[in-house]
Amino acid sequence: MSQEKWEDLQRNFLIGNCKHRPAAWHNDPATRARLGLEDNHYDDPIPYDEVVRRLFSWKPLAVPKANLVPCSKRDANWFMPQEVNGEMVDVPVRIMVSDREQGIVRSDTNENIATHSSEYRIHDYEEWLLKLQTKILGTKELSILGAGIPRNGRQAYVQIALPEKLSDDQTGQDFMPYILGSTSLDGSLPTTFGAGSLLVVCDNTRNLALRQQQQSGRIYKAKHTSRSLDSDRINDVRSALRIIHKTAESVVAEMRELASISVTNRNLIKVMDIIIPIPDEGDASQRAITIAQNKRDSLMDVYHDVHEDTAGMMGNQQGTALGVVQAVNTWMHYVAATRGSSRFERNIDRMLTGKFDDIDRQTVSALATVLNKPELVKA
Repeated sequence: MSQEKWEDLQRNFLIGNCKHRPAAWHNDPATRARLGLEDNHYDDPIPYDEVVRRLFSWKPLAVPKANLVPCSKRDANWFMPQEVNGEMVDVPVRIMVSDREQGIVRSDTNENIATHSSEYRIHDYEEWLLKLQTKILGTKELSILGAGIPRNGRQAYVQIALPEKLSDDQTGQDFMPYILGSTSLDGSLPTTFGAGSLLVVCDNTRNLALRQQQQSGRIYKAKHTSRSLDSDRINDVRSALRIIHKTAESVVAEMRELASISVTNRNLIKVMDIIIPIPDEGDASQRAITIAQNKRDSLMDVYHDVHEDTAGMMGNQQGTALGVVQAVNTWMHYVAATRGSSRFERNIDRMLTGKFDDIDRQTVSALATVLNKPELVKA
């Protein structure tokens, strides 16, 4: 990972409520001091105005896109400086503005973010990720757990906790239901709102809405279409957000269901055979077998709460289906190898794209198969 990316982690991401959760693994006071940056960790929830000041102080602007077509001096409407044979000359061009495309640039740096069709509509970060939720909750005092602008502002997310941290006596888990709002300016993400929970013991992002999320009202997506800013569409978003806020706490029921299901050591091995299968010696190289076995060993260390990077994160859930889901999710967050990006960047990407939800669903699907409980995955 380049130094620029490491610096971006200190600059473009805010982590809140650190009195009750671990600091981010990329927390680097020395780098921030060298760059003259403020601390990006907050003991309490992040104030609304801090998110705007530090992340959303600039605006995305829609600007015309044009082609510079070489032409004669007589037909030119601009002369473009260009090096020719080692000398700078003014090349005559005609600026041809496109009526089918538009550019998106940052208002603070004029940096180009993306090119879209003329039908594309900007979903302003503050308007969609903060102001919409303040109207639903009826207060600007949002309990903001985290916020960031990945890809240098091409994406954005805000994670807002519901008013109360929940404790479940049956599972022994403390968790914070939250609403994750995310969007993008480069077309990589639709504007999405979804309900999930943050497990306090390990700081894992978790969405146990395992059964048809969209039908259960726990996720809403809005495309950047020409009608997305119409008043009736905004009202649709507000209505969906109200449903999401009401259903976020229902993850308790799913956690309790999984915690009530016993998983023996024999069944645990069968689940592992599905999640991380060990190839047969005749079908794979010794290297492939060793890699798979090392993965499984490290996952089992997480499950038994003896892995040095995740000690104390299992919440004594071993021997239950919840413990298996917890172990796999924790392993993917903190242990599984990363390639081409930092662990934090990978985890943020998986959170925004729903890949952590897919991981949880795959684990529950394996449990349903081994335990012969198809009701775990049926709506």
